[in-house]
Formats: sequence, structure tokens, C-alpha cells
Amino acid sequence: MSIKKKVFSRIRFLFLDYKILSDLEKIEKSTIDLNELVQWTNTNFRVPAPQFIKNSIFLKHTSDSTIWIETGTYKGTSTEFLSRNSKFVYTIEPEINIFNTTKNKLLNKGLSNIEFYNGTSEDVLEKLITKLDGVKLSIWLDGHFSGGDTYLGKKSTPILEELRIIQQNIAKFKEISILIDDIRDFNQNDKTNQNDYPDKSEIVKWAIENGLNWEIQYDILILSK
Repeated sequence: MSIKKKVFSRIRFLFLDYKILSDLEKIEKSTIDLNELVQWTNTNFRVPAPQFIKNSIFLKHTSDSTIWIETGTYKGTSTEFLSRNSKFVYTIEPEINIFNTTKNKLLNKGLSNIEFYNGTSEDVLEKLITKLDGVKLSIWLDGHFSGGDTYLGKKSTPILEELRIIQQNIAKFKEISILIDDIRDFNQNDKTNQNDYPDKSEIVKWAIENGLNWEIQYDILILSK
């Protein structure tokens, strides 16, 4: 048995509890970095997970009629996947050099169902969500500072402001999914945690108060109704 088949065999076993085997089969057909798979296997599937794991979760919250809002375009890996598996993507990136590079890269691939915004989610998200009404909406919140050349605003994460904006508009959406990446960092008991990262319990409380179901899959907190 090849290394790749062994890795996928282990992943299939791991995913039985998450009931996304059918989506994983779809992801298998795309190009996957074998080194990334092997590295993840060697860590005993610890978070953060590879991109194809995120993609399998995205597929549970998208369709041909789904509109996505993404905060934190970065290199556009998730943006491209969402573009190819949904109706339309609005993506927000505050760092101007990353914004220009990624926008040009994705446009050169012929992806026409993406609208790019250079700005912070605090400034752009409200303008976007208020103009959407009655759509099937999914929101990917990944605008946290993660070192390197990523954008650092007044806070390391704008999550509380993003949730405030969503709360003001949530009633008009019959179907909405909110996916928050890097949920491992939302841990006030972790002394290495940034001071302005709220604890995940605060976000769960917000979800319950707004009538949303919640669950965690790997490093993603999923809120939905």
C-alpha cells in the first residue's frame, strides 16, 4: 500500500465521527500536497489541520446558491475553493500588498465570482452584510493576526466587532453559517494567548443568545441556523 493510501486510510477512520466521508472523497480527487498529509499524520492529526480538511468542512456549508463573506483573504487558498463551490464570494483583506498580489492571482485564474475589498472587517463587513437580504449566507472569519506579513490592527483579532455587526443583521437571514478559524487561540487559560482574544466560551454564549447551534470541528468553531 502506498504512503498516500495509508494516510487516507487513517483519515477515513478519523472522520467517521464527523460524518463527512462523502465530502472527503470529493477532496481526494483534487490535488493534495502529499508532504502536508504525511506531516499531519505524523502529528497524530493535531490542529491546525491541512487546507483540504477546511475544504471538507466548507462543503458542509455551501451550495450553488450560497453567498460567502470572508475576512482575511491572505493568499486566497480558501477564497479560490469557495469561489469554485458557491455562487459568490466577498473577501476582505486589509494588508495592501497581500490584497494586490492575491487579487491579481485569482483574477488571472479566470475567477469572476469574487469581489475583493481592501480594508478591515470592522470597516467593510457591515457595508457588505447590510446589502445582502434573503440570501443563503455563510461567513468565514479568519481575519486574525498570525504573525509575519499579516495585518495587525488595534487588536490581534476583530472577532467581537465582527460578531456585533453580524448580530445587528442576523434576523434577516433564514439560513446562516458562521465559521471561525483558529479557535484554539480563543483560550484565556493559555498564558501565551493574546490578551485581546476572547475565550471561546464567550463566543458560544453569543451563539446561544442569538439562537444558533454550535460545534467545533478540528480548529473551526461553527455557528449555524
